[in-house]
Amino acid sequence: MDCPKCGALIPEGKLYCPQCGYAVQIVPDYDADLQENLESVGSDIAGNVNRIDIEENSRPEYDIDATTREIPQVSKEEAIDLKRKFEEDKRRSEMLVTWIVALALLVGVVVIAIFASNRLKGNTFIPGEAIDNAASNNAISIDEISNRFADDEINNYYDEELNAIGDEEEEDSLSGNRSTLKATPIPEPGNYSEPVNIFATISGEGSDDSKDAVIYYTTDKSEPDQDSRVLKHEIAMPIGESHFAFRVMDGDGNFGETVYADYNLGFAGICTAGDAVNICVAQLLQDGAILDIYGHVPGSAGTYTYKCDSMINSEGRSYFLIPEYYTDEGGHEKATGTTYAVDAISLGLFKTAVGPDGRYVFEMFY
Repeated sequence: MDCPKCGALIPEGKLYCPQCGYAVQIVPDYDADLQENLESVGSDIAGNVNRIDIEENSRPEYDIDATTREIPQVSKEEAIDLKRKFEEDKRRSEMLVTWIVALALLVGVVVIAIFASNRLKGNTFIPGEAIDNAASNNAISIDEISNRFADDEINNYYDEELNAIGDEEEEDSLSGNRSTLKATPIPEPGNYSEPVNIFATISGEGSDDSKDAVIYYTTDKSEPDQDSRVLKHEIAMPIGESHFAFRVMDGDGNFGETVYADYNLGFAGICTAGDAVNICVAQLLQDGAILDIYGHVPGSAGTYTYKCDSMINSEGRSYFLIPEYYTDEGGHEKATGTTYAVDAISLGLFKTAVGPDGRYVFEMFY
């Protein structure tokens, strides 16, 4: 084929002239059947499109002015306020998140602490020095303790060993060994309508050779020890309920078993303990021992008072015991050592004291 522009020969299959670069326009051969088919397909498509019925109300409506409407202008002050508000909201959100995280951490710590406390409850921690002491006191080697503590029963064994040590120390803290001597209260514990003097004797193995033994007693339900009162003579029975505890210490300083005795004195005589105190005060006033019912005496700013909380029995007669107390200007009260007694039957007033034999003796007060 020759180039229509320059006449040069264009090789077959090339679309441009190799000499001048002219683009060759290739016109395909006309095909009558192909043309007829294309026209038929185009007519069918056009007919189908024309038959489509589009409802008028289903067409979307568009706001033509929406794209052309002006955006309202914002002043500089309003913009600053909006920015400040945004930053404040952001700061509040961050603070809220921080508080929530802190609270969650706190709750977690509390839960862990409670869990750890429950796990540790009942366990006992003893320093190494205490282990050494416990081992030496019980003739147990450290290796033996370690072997025993190696199993799952470490806590139970430890508690049992320490409790045993504590019990032994408590029993032997005052002496070292337990004595076989025991106190026997007289009278027997119980309820009484007449006073019976309280005492105790020593019984038990070796009681025949107990001349150096001492009986300690208390009246407050506590266990007697070397700081308690020594039973030297008969004790007046307290009015109402009373609680005694007796304990013997032998000549070697060993304590025996503690014996408890409870009494209840409900005396029903011709006068009461209060009546006995009034009789005593009236007699002292009449004798001039005190100036008034308040217990004033010449030459002293303090006062004397009288109380009655026990009764004694002597040769078959019952007496109300009334100790005398002195109260100084500062309000400090102490016993004077003087004790009066009122006969529960004759209502006579006596001065009384404990005699050499441990029994009360009475002297008529005139």
